[in-house]
Amino acid sequence: MAVTALYTQTGSYSAAVDRLGHSAAFAQTSGAGLLPRDGVIPSATSPLAVVPVSGMNLSVIAGQAMISGYIVSVDAAATVAIAAATTVARTDLVILRVRDIEAGDATSGASVEVVTGVSTATPATPARSLVLARVAVGASVSSITGANLTDTRVYTASAGGLVFLPGALASAPTVPMGQQVYDSVANKIGVNSGTGWSIWAPEDLTRVPIRYEAPMVGGTIAAVGSVVGISNGITIAAKPYAQVLVIDAAAFISTGGAAADVASISARMGGTDVKSVRGAAVGATIVLGMSMDLAANTAISAQLIASKVTGTTSAGFTGNSSLSWMHITAFPA
Repeated sequence: MAVTALYTQTGSYSAAVDRLGHSAAFAQTSGAGLLPRDGVIPSATSPLAVVPVSGMNLSVIAGQAMISGYIVSVDAAATVAIAAATTVARTDLVILRVRDIEAGDATSGASVEVVTGVSTATPATPARSLVLARVAVGASVSSITGANLTDTRVYTASAGGLVFLPGALASAPTVPMGQQVYDSVANKIGVNSGTGWSIWAPEDLTRVPIRYEAPMVGGTIAAVGSVVGISNGITIAAKPYAQVLVIDAAAFISTGGAAADVASISARMGGTDVKSVRGAAVGATIVLGMSMDLAANTAISAQLIASKVTGTTSAGFTGNSSLSWMHITAFPA
């Protein structure tokens, strides 16, 4: 066992020990040992993406990567050539590879290379390599197009950072407990809890109660059974999560009809009267309160309605807009 402190005065360090120092600044793997996570280091461009150029030539866009503790830089686009096609279809790999005499290689350095397959089976990946793309080389083809390329880049991040995941969370690589990854397919973030993924979406940050208020307009109610909207309709916005709607409404029904006339108010949600409250008589305020569930990704319209329940005259009476209200608070479920 070796215990090393970087960087002490008069200390002397091998390249391997120096790599341990900068590896600590990167996200780790979940395996044993001091192993930084291999992958492309994100940037504003599409780092180390493989794109067709012409014929059998491909270009690798400039970028950086962490490979087995080595930080590798491609400072300008690199061109590689796919070997001529034969009468047998095959799979090739475009890789970024590190060689190190200390690790048993004949030379030290890094390069962009092509691993030429012999069939459609994926060839083996050399040690200390990062696969950037898989190339489907058809029988007797003379050029490679974008349709023949499969982007296989994986990404790394700084320690405590967010690892970008090109695929779905279900295909997430093994990461240590507490590591966060971003699922670019579902636009969600997963955190390794040690026993599974704890998932949250960016919109979770906006999961706060939202208050809606329907504009009051009032209206005259004439014959028994007639209905008038005391408010204009409003729409409760759909959210990617379920909501609980708490409805608080009231309407002051002013006199105008006979004393025996009785009104009711209703909360009309999505075109259906979900709750009605009957008043004692005209000239009084009718209060309504209720709650209801609203499913995720569902919007619903809301309106306060008044109607004449009983009466013996045709004279109307009015829902007074200044003394009426309809408030709806949407709580995340």
